Amino acid sequence: MILFYIENMANEKKLEKLISEKFALAIKHTDKRFDELAYIVSDGFSMMGARFEKRFEQIDQRFEQIDQRFEQIDQRFEQIESRLRHIEARLDMLETDVAFLRSMRKDLELTNQLLDQMVTKKDLEKIEKRVKRLERKVGIA
Repeated sequence: MILFYIENMANEKKLEKLISEKFALAIKHTDKRFDELAYIVSDGFSMMGARFEKRFEQIDQRFEQIDQRFEQIDQRFEQIESRLRHIEARLDMLETDVAFLRSMRKDLELTNQLLDQMVTKKDLEKIEKRVKRLERKVGIA
């Protein structure tokens, strides 16, 4: 029985040694595998980072294009506002001219009324003839 016990212990030690060797090999293999995975993951992250960086650059370029477009629109609005101010100034001048023409029209109507009431040359000739006849009748002439 002792022999069996010694043999059993030797087998257990061999088994322990074999298991520890297997564990060491598995750990070594696992470490190697983790290193490979870490390299793959870090490479993947760097590729994703490069893609993100490229995409952000594209977005920045797009924003710059949009900013340039807004600047063009702002310049166009400034031109339109300048034209609008010019048109408004011309309208003010036209309104002033129209008001002046209306006042001149009133003056012209008043002048026409005065001219209508005024004695014409024929009327003056008739009046002179009557005055001369009256002077002859009265004996002044």
